[in-house]
This record gives sequence, C-alpha cells and structure tokens, in this order.
Amino acid sequence: MPHLILMLEISSLMHDRTRRNGLAMALTSALAASGCAGAEHPTYQEAKAHRQAYAFTLELNNAPGPPPDATAHASHTIDLECLPIVNNLEGIQHTPKTAIVDPEVSQRSDCHYEGRFYLDAMAEIDYYGRGPCGWRLQFIDIRISAGGEEDTSFSTSISASEVASEGTLTRYFSRDIYPRDRDRSPQISSVDSGYPEDKRVDLPPPQRDHLFKSSLEVRKLTVLGSAALQTDLVDPT
Repeated sequence: MPHLILMLEISSLMHDRTRRNGLAMALTSALAASGCAGAEHPTYQEAKAHRQAYAFTLELNNAPGPPPDATAHASHTIDLECLPIVNNLEGIQHTPKTAIVDPEVSQRSDCHYEGRFYLDAMAEIDYYGRGPCGWRLQFIDIRISAGGEEDTSFSTSISASEVASEGTLTRYFSRDIYPRDRDRSPQISSVDSGYPEDKRVDLPPPQRDHLFKSSLEVRKLTVLGSAALQTDLVDPT
C-alpha cells in the first residue's frame, strides 16, 4: 500500500508539472504573438525632398572657455492611425511612434551656429499596409558642449508651435558648470535646460550675474517649386 500511495503522489506531481509546462508554453506563444518577444518593425525613412523648411541660428553671449561643439536633434511623431491594430494581451502599442533626425549644424564663428530642419523630414509612405503614414514635428533641440563625455550639454529646445510662430527663444546657463559640473552626481543628467528670461530675473544677483546667454532664432525658408531639395531653398532675409 505505501508503494501505491507513493506512485500515486509521483503521478500527481508529474501531471501537475506537465500541466504547468503546457501553460508556460502557451503563455510564451501568446507573448510572442503579442510582440513581447521583440517583433521587428520597418525602418522609418527620411524624405528626399521637402516643402516645409526652416533655418535656425544659435548665438552665444558671454560663453566661457573655448568655442563649444553644437548638435541638433529633431523629434517627429508618426500618425497613430496608420500603426498596426493593437491585439496583444497587454493592450499596449509596441510599434515605434517617433523618429529622430539630426540636422547638420555649421559653426560660422566662435559664438554663431547655423542649420536647417524640415517639418516634412520623414517620408510619408505605407509602412504597415494601412496607407501612407503622416508625420508631425514635436520639437527641435540644439545642444552645445565642450565635447567631453562628462561635460555638460546645454540644451535650447523649441516646440512645433514655437517653430510655427518663428521668432527667438532665449535661455541662460550657469558659467559654473561649463565645461562640466564637478559636483554633479553620476545619477544626475548632464543635460541642462537653463533659465528662461522670467526665471532668470528671480535669481539672486550673484547667480544672475554669472550666466551666459543662448539665443535660438527660427525662420521659415522659401521653397522654389512644388517640392525642393536642399539646394532649392531661399532665405527670405
């Protein structure tokens, strides 16, 4: 009898393990189907010609140290209506929704930088079999730094609505953290977004007097023809 009881217990354990393995395999298959297993997505492409072009200039005033390097990053969001229908267990859209374009920045002098970007930078093509996907600009971010890995990146960002109204965006940055903030903890980001004018005036005088200024100007370019390559753009100024 003890042997029979033992065999029954082993049989029960084996049945439980088989059932658990079956559930695990079913769950794995469901997760794979849901996109949790790293589903592949098409590569978003940049447009070859543009109709909505803008120029930007970045001017520094009272900047400390040697002339910094400058980079630009434009974030674009895809039209969510053209993305695949969500049919996974979590009900979450895993398809990439944004694309980053890095406009070229030219340094014209120690304190003057220029570049251009496009509202229609991304190709509006059929990525998911649901028709051509539209895109819209979220923001463009211009950053300057001394170039070192630990150096502070001084960021001046402008939103799509601010781009549409053109004009100049001004930020003030502390000279004390150029080229780097020596007191910064490794857990704290090295990106500094500075102070707008209304925040600068609230600073105590010693701190307010130890800033340098970044002025980002954006202006629309005139496109020759119905669509243009980079060489077919005219600066109205």
